[in-house]
Amino acid sequence: MERILTRDEIKELVAAVRHGEIEVDAETPTIKAERRAVGFDLLRSQGGGSRRLPNIDLILDAFSQNYALSLGKRLQRSALVKRTAIESQSYEQLLNSQSGWGSIGVIRLDPLRWGGLVIYDKDLSFFLVESLLGGGGEDRLVVPDR
Repeated sequence: MERILTRDEIKELVAAVRHGEIEVDAETPTIKAERRAVGFDLLRSQGGGSRRLPNIDLILDAFSQNYALSLGKRLQRSALVKRTAIESQSYEQLLNSQSGWGSIGVIRLDPLRWGGLVIYDKDLSFFLVESLLGGGGEDRLVVPDR
């Protein structure tokens, strides 16, 4: 079993390395060529649907399973959330293509660094609000145009 150094021994060792009493056989890391950051405009991205994120389908499937479980617990009903397609489009195209949204939300996606955008159509958002406020949850809801 290796001997563990005390705090005083560690301080003495660090001081000896700093003063040059002990040589260090570490290789100096080579500096790579500088790379420049390229700006990306979400409103006017070039290439339309050509951008693909690797393994995004796995992330979305895991999210849909977890979201279905939490939604089912919250509503006290069984819920199924399923990914039907993955489309890539610019933010401007998304804003122009959608009309009559029920609700839009920004959610945290821990442990990922950034959040996500969730868009519900008006029928689903009305059903969720109705259920959360104690509605009966009939199969056919009359959604007011507001």
